[in-house]
Order: sequence, then C-alpha cells, then structure tokens
Amino acid sequence: SQVIAFVVTAAATFIFTVSGTGFVLNFFAGWAPDWLSEAIRSFSFLTHFNALNRGVIDFKDIFFFGSLIALFLFANAIVVDIKKAG
Repeated sequence: SQVIAFVVTAAATFIFTVSGTGFVLNFFAGWAPDWLSEAIRSFSFLTHFNALNRGVIDFKDIFFFGSLIALFLFANAIVVDIKKAG
C-alpha cells in the first residue's frame, strides 16, 4: 500500500536524520562504548550532509549516499520480483 510505504519511509528518514543529533548521541554515550556511538553518528544524514552543505565534496559522503541509493534500489527490485512471481 502507498500509505504504508510512506509511513515506513518517513520513519526511516527520521531515524537516519535524528541519529546524529546531540540528544541521541548523549543517550548512547552514557552506557555504550565509543565505537557504537561513532557508528550511530556515522549513519546520520546530517553528518554527511553538513560537509556537502559547506561545499566540501568528500568521497565518503558520496559513497554513503550512493550506497544507500543502491541498497534501496536493490531492495525495491527484490520486492517487485516477489510481487510478480506471487
């Protein structure tokens, strides 16, 4: 359904965006190891978009967005194939 797809997409985008804020990182800093907090911060859209916003084109930011696009296009192709077969 289109409504379910919208809600799931909005929730995923919200989680990817909020994961880089200070509120979330401070929550994990209290009990999680540093490598986990850094991994959570690296999944944030804000972390990768800030450099692009300043005009700095970094390969890891382009790789991050490109790999997300490829991942979701691949997942979409799998879902379409499953729907066609069923």
